[in-house]
Amino acid sequence: MKRRTLAAGVAAASMLAATTGCGAGGSGGSDSGLPSARIATVLTTTGPAAVFGQNQQKAVELAVEQLKKDGTADLDIVAKEDAGEANTSALNAYRKVLREDPDVVVGPIIGTMMLAIRQEVERARIPMLTTAATTAITENDNKYIFRNFPSSDMSVQATSAYAFDQLGVKKPAILADSTAFGQGDAKALLAAAGEKGIDVVANESVDQNAVDVTGQVARIKRAGADAVFVQLLTGSPLAVAIKGLRRAGFTGKIFAAPGITSPSTLELLTDDEVSGIYSPGVSLKQDDPKVQEFTAAYQAKYGKAPDVYTAVMYDSVMTLGKLVADGAKSADDLRKALAGLDTTGLTGRLAADKDGNLFHTVSVLQFDAHKKAAPVTTMDLEFEPGAS
Repeated sequence: MKRRTLAAGVAAASMLAATTGCGAGGSGGSDSGLPSARIATVLTTTGPAAVFGQNQQKAVELAVEQLKKDGTADLDIVAKEDAGEANTSALNAYRKVLREDPDVVVGPIIGTMMLAIRQEVERARIPMLTTAATTAITENDNKYIFRNFPSSDMSVQATSAYAFDQLGVKKPAILADSTAFGQGDAKALLAAAGEKGIDVVANESVDQNAVDVTGQVARIKRAGADAVFVQLLTGSPLAVAIKGLRRAGFTGKIFAAPGITSPSTLELLTDDEVSGIYSPGVSLKQDDPKVQEFTAAYQAKYGKAPDVYTAVMYDSVMTLGKLVADGAKSADDLRKALAGLDTTGLTGRLAADKDGNLFHTVSVLQFDAHKKAAPVTTMDLEFEPGAS
């Protein structure tokens, strides 16, 4: 693609102003002769959520390789920046990748980071993909952020319905971290319980880097909870919370955030600690040849199995490549194509609603005694289709 040119040394604010209202236009060709586009990533490759960002970076790179190998499109990764551990570092990383004039950006998984950079994403007018679940990210007339994972509200809707209607939970408790993700989920769970006339007997908060939850678990047990919703995003603190509940002898149902399905989180837990836990998420059909092909390719290249966040990111970048192959030649073309998207990929149906959410099917998974998760129910949520 022919690119916009920005004067060297221009400050970030000036650069953002320069990009406002302009899309990257051009021929859409490359040295390979394939339709092309420029992609940049701002992922959390350090800090508590590092494993998710690192795996998603690998997914992007594997998809880019596969698209070129298949002769579909030539996506050029023009920038890779670490979102770090703070909102300011994520914002600075985003500003930095914009200097490379990408057509699309892959954003961090941390909801507070996405909320911090959302306004600048809108000003830059370059579409962004993210797996961050915090519902507010895609609210309020969002046009440039596309979520390739079920939102917190969607996950809560599925898990609470299963807990209250199918399992008969009457005295739920909440153990959530202090992030926008955790507190957003807690708010949604309180509302879902209220609609059923069910009182939440304990609502406990922990730091996102928690190493001990003894006090919170003790209060949950004293309240007589028959189920607890563990809404911690990152692997290690999530494992700490599960271990704390098991160690304290909690015998009720446990619903954990989707992060528990990550192999890196499961490695921190024993079979007994995981057995019986429920979690919302995306269910991959392991007998699907495309899923098997992706899993084998990822394992061959990186020496480990992919988690679901990795799979959805791979699927999303493969979808981007197909949109480019179908004629999307600029950032604005890609935004319009994503806003009107309705396709079936590796992870199922990807269809944009009016807010930029691409997933509308949520499975509730349950782990067996060998850390294998299988869906016990799947909910297809109604949505208003988007429009380009």
